[in-house]
Amino acid sequence: MRSFESLSESELLALSIWQEEEDSRVYDQFVAQLATTYPASAEIFKRMSHEEQDHCRRLTEMYHQKFG
Repeated sequence: MRSFESLSESELLALSIWQEEEDSRVYDQFVAQLATTYPASAEIFKRMSHEEQDHCRRLTEMYHQKFG
């Protein structure tokens, strides 16, 4: 495994994008598990997932602007 310091700018940005996608997926799983029993909590996780998706979108736009 490579060290964090050895990653290039494009690799760091790609890693950030992947992490935002992963966080969104985890929150979506929480939503699915909590929706019927704890709908208010599920709604919080749904908003968190949407926020992560927005972060991902913005990072992806930045990646395309910088690296094509």
